Amino acid sequence: MMLILATLFWAGNFTIGKFAFTENIPPYSLAFFRWTLVWIILAPFTYKAFPKIKKEVKGNLSLFFILGFTSVGIFSAFTYNALNHTQVINASLFNTAIPAMIIFLCFLLKIERTNKFQIFGLIISVLGILSIITKLDLDILFS
Repeated sequence: MMLILATLFWAGNFTIGKFAFTENIPPYSLAFFRWTLVWIILAPFTYKAFPKIKKEVKGNLSLFFILGFTSVGIFSAFTYNALNHTQVINASLFNTAIPAMIIFLCFLLKIERTNKFQIFGLIISVLGILSIITKLDLDILFS
């Protein structure tokens, strides 16, 4: 059930991003309000745990800032900005390149070794993306 909800919320994010464009809501405002809403929703479930992890949070504050700024701030806003110029399906398909980029960056930075299951999953994902884009017509791929 949670996997289905996660997929629906993720897909809904692109749809709302496109809707925001048609209603002239700026991408950075949408990103800010989206994550503010997420914080409000999650706060009641997490506030009790915060005192227990306060020391770890303070020790990693710069990392949290970088990750928050890049993922919450920049990524969300760039996604919404991209939806000003393309269809929702194109943005969704582009988003599927993220796992490939993670594997590639981990390889380049020698962070984590890639195993055969990850490579197999990546190949299946790329083949799925190509089949959607080309509608299984190889002439589209070669042109």
